[in-house]
Amino acid sequence: MHSAVKRAQRISLFWLKIYGGPELAGLLAAATAFGIVHASGGPLLGSAILGSWAEDFAFVGYFAVRTVREQSGHHDRRTGARYYLLTFSLAFWSLLIELGPAEAIDKFVRPALLYEIPHGLHSLAIGFVVAKFSADIVYYFFAYAGRTIRMRYVRSAPPGLPPCPLCPSAGTEGEPLSATAGRGRPFPIAL
Repeated sequence: MHSAVKRAQRISLFWLKIYGGPELAGLLAAATAFGIVHASGGPLLGSAILGSWAEDFAFVGYFAVRTVREQSGHHDRRTGARYYLLTFSLAFWSLLIELGPAEAIDKFVRPALLYEIPHGLHSLAIGFVVAKFSADIVYYFFAYAGRTIRMRYVRSAPPGLPPCPLCPSAGTEGEPLSATAGRGRPFPIAL
């Protein structure tokens, strides 16, 4: 039992490290947008859609900025358009693989839940919290699958470039990562 608690703590801390900041930014954006539309007399459907869009923008924006900053650390001493393009490309593909399927499904699930649950419960505040939590469960199911795919099966470096210097356990050029390799920041797919 003790090992199960420790494992749950490790998983929770890992989740907070990866998703805590983006989730907080998304929650604040969604609650603000949802509340502003409702307080200004807008319909519940408008609140649901705008709250969902605001959360997506804040969540993905946080991830994008963080990913670009992490990827640019690989190219500290390099300059030129090639390396800026490489940094942006690596960050884009990394986000697309990890969050793409979750975001695609979330575009339909979150607005529907943000509309139906508050409407069904006849309580805007409780309905918002329950809807947000329910939508997050669906979202993180697919986000976890995307992260697993990115960490296990994506190439460690684009052709012509050396393997990630921060991931000494990553495979050679073009070789897939193993389940334990690249726990740092692996390079995404070949460009």
